[in-house]
Amino acid sequence: MTLIQELKFWVNVIEQTAIPVDGERLTPAEQGALSQTCRVLAQTANYAADQMEKA
Repeated sequence: MTLIQELKFWVNVIEQTAIPVDGERLTPAEQGALSQTCRVLAQTANYAADQMEKA
């Protein structure tokens, strides 16, 4: 799996988990986890872009 494919996979995972099971709003803990996951994904995307520039 390439870095781009992996990033696309994780974006899909985040989109699916951002919808709460009960159809209501995310709990504060869920919001925090989602925010942290998005930050990590953004950092990973930046790293991948840097690696592609160096190649």
